[in-house]
Amino acid sequence: MEEENGRSNVLTWILGGIAAIGIITAIYFGVKKNDLQREKGQLSSRVDSLATVKQQIQQELNQYTTRYEAEHKQAEELSSNLEETNSQLARREAELRRLQRQNSASQQNQRQYASQVTELNTQIAGLNSQRDSMQTELLAQTNTNQRLMTEAEGMRTENQQFRTKLEASETQNSVLRNALTADYFTVELRKPNNKVTAKAKKVHQVDVSMRVPNAFGEFMTGRKTVYLSLTDEQNNALPGAQEGMVTVKQAGADTPVRVHATQAVDFGSSGQPIKFSFTLPEGLKPGTYKAAVYADNAYLGTTGFTVRDSFLFF
Repeated sequence: MEEENGRSNVLTWILGGIAAIGIITAIYFGVKKNDLQREKGQLSSRVDSLATVKQQIQQELNQYTTRYEAEHKQAEELSSNLEETNSQLARREAELRRLQRQNSASQQNQRQYASQVTELNTQIAGLNSQRDSMQTELLAQTNTNQRLMTEAEGMRTENQQFRTKLEASETQNSVLRNALTADYFTVELRKPNNKVTAKAKKVHQVDVSMRVPNAFGEFMTGRKTVYLSLTDEQNNALPGAQEGMVTVKQAGADTPVRVHATQAVDFGSSGQPIKFSFTLPEGLKPGTYKAAVYADNAYLGTTGFTVRDSFLFF
């Protein structure tokens, strides 16, 4: 009994302990529940507050995002501008280097130009000195030229007077030369057997002889060619003349003549005889003919001869 009572007490204590633990637990959990509900309320308030903060943060984030995108776009533009600026800067630097090289070359050229200018100035100074010297010489030469011109004018006057006298003398000499002719003219007409004849048809050769007066030596010197020209009464050249014509001086004018024979004559020899021989290709017609003798610058004279017709016995 006592054991059963003891067990009952123990069980009672156990149950009481359990009930106490349950009560304590219920109280604990009740208190805990209240704390949890209070914390839940606080958490709800905090969640609401956090939601508000989140919303504000999201708005700010959106604003920052927009600003970032704008600033990023601006940064890209700035980067592009920076690249373009760097490119321009590189070109400017290249241009600057080129200009610096040009400037260096220009400075070197300027130094060369300065040296050349100095040299030119030296040359100019020398030329100025030469010019002054030449001007002095020119002045002296001008004075000399004026003096010489005055002397030359006097000499021209004297020369003109001399030329007037010379022309008068030349005119007189020309008249004298034209009046002066050769002398002792003879004409012999020969047959083929070398006998003299006066019959026209039998004339085979014409021999013309003359003598050059000593006076020709005053205006003709040395060996000259002398020409024989045979013509009829109408001044037609006889057959057999040489090819072409020779221009000679006659009365101061150029005169073309046909030549039948020539001789080289030394006009330095006084009283020299001249003889021409010309063979006719055919006989002559009856009539009067002329034998004229010329030099290049002189007329030496003319003689005539007559041939007759052949008669029965003569």
